[in-house]
Amino acid sequence: MIDRPAVAERFDIGPADVQTQWKFFHIAWYYTHRIYDVRVEIFIKPSQSNSLRITIRTSFKWDWYYNGLPNMKYQNTIIENEFAEAFDMWACRLIVTAINEHWARVAATEATGYGASIIGCDAEVGVEQWLTGDQTPDGRPGVAILFFAFNANALAKAVQNRTEQSLLTCPTTAIYDGMPRATETDQSTRFPLGQNIRYFGDGFQKSKHLGGKRFWRIPVMDGECLIEETVGSQKAIAGGNLLICGKDQLTTLHAATAAV
Repeated sequence: MIDRPAVAERFDIGPADVQTQWKFFHIAWYYTHRIYDVRVEIFIKPSQSNSLRITIRTSFKWDWYYNGLPNMKYQNTIIENEFAEAFDMWACRLIVTAINEHWARVAATEATGYGASIIGCDAEVGVEQWLTGDQTPDGRPGVAILFFAFNANALAKAVQNRTEQSLLTCPTTAIYDGMPRATETDQSTRFPLGQNIRYFGDGFQKSKHLGGKRFWRIPVMDGECLIEETVGSQKAIAGGNLLICGKDQLTTLHAATAAV
C-alpha cells in the first residue's frame, strides 16, 4: 500500500497540498483495510487544483471527486454521495447454501431477523448477495450474509446464536466461512462456529477434512447440517443511509423498490 510520503513524492505536490490530498487518500486506505475484499484505484491529476479521484469497487461502483462532483451508480440508478453516519465495527461473512433457492431464502430470512440496528439488536445483519451454484463451495444455490457488532467477542456470540437457532434448524443448510483470508492480527481474527455448535449432535456429530479445512456434520431431523469449524472476522464499517424523495408516498415507495 502506498504510504503518505510516496504520494507526495510521486505526484510532486507541494507541502500545503499534502494534507488535502492525504485526507482523501486516507479514506481509500481506511476502506481498503476495513472492508472485506475491496480494491482501490487511485488517480491523481497534478494540476493547479490537484484534483483527486478515488474509485472504490465492490458490488457497487463508487467515485469520489475532490472537485465536489460525487457519483454512485448502481444499475441505472444514480445516487449522490452525501453524509451518513458510519461506525467502527467488526464483521463476519457466512456463505449459506441449501438444496434449492427457496430454502436458501428461508435460511437468510431467519438469520437476518431482528438485525436492523446494533442499538437494539445483538448484531446488524443483512444479505450481501444471492449466490448461484457456481459461486458456492458445494455447487448449490446460496446466500452471503454479513454480520456486524461493536467488538469481536460480541460478534462471535451473535453469529453462533443465529447459526444454531436459525440456520442449523433450517432444512438442508450448510454454512461456510465467507472470510477465509482472515487471520489472527489486530485487524482480523477467527472464532469457533462448527466447533461449538457440534454439541447439538449429542455425540453423533462427525468431523471431516475437506480442502485443508475442517467441517462438522451435525445430524438433524432431515439429514445433516454441515458447518465449518471456524470462521473469520475483521474490522469493518457499518452504517449509512439512502434517502429517496418523491412527490407522494406511493411514487417514492415504487422508486425505492425499482432502485433496489
